[in-house]
Amino acid sequence: MKRFLLILITLSLAAFALQACKGTPAPAVSLNLQDVYTQIMSTTGNTDDMVEYSGTDLQQRFGIDPATVAQSAVYLNFDAMSPDAVVLIEATDAASATTIKGLLQAYIDNLITSNAGYSAEAVAKLKATVIRQNGNYIAFITMDETMRQAADAYYVGLFK
Repeated sequence: MKRFLLILITLSLAAFALQACKGTPAPAVSLNLQDVYTQIMSTTGNTDDMVEYSGTDLQQRFGIDPATVAQSAVYLNFDAMSPDAVVLIEATDAASATTIKGLLQAYIDNLITSNAGYSAEAVAKLKATVIRQNGNYIAFITMDETMRQAADAYYVGLFK
């Protein structure tokens, strides 16, 4: 009987250890974020003049340390009439990804609360901003509703 219990406990612990080691798998994708940006703009039909930001721009605008960024495609058009943004970032690690997502959320929250001369329509667009994290990839998309939905659907589809 003791032997049976010992075997049962051993098997239970082995099964538990195997399940615990599984964890949540990281997305099994490798993306070129410039290509993703180009496809998002093509998919949405967005023709706004977007300005590219990178490196130290990320730190100045969002507070993102460039050393935590593996690659990025960051394009903004934050005029008072039509605030549009496509911010795609691959962080160097999971902790950096979580930090970057938080910084992007704080950035959009600040824009909304400061209102910075935005029209009521622009503020509504800012409030509808999509911020997603998939593994080390972060997406921040601000566009008109139909375009935002198309961009978000395309981005989400990359991880299926």
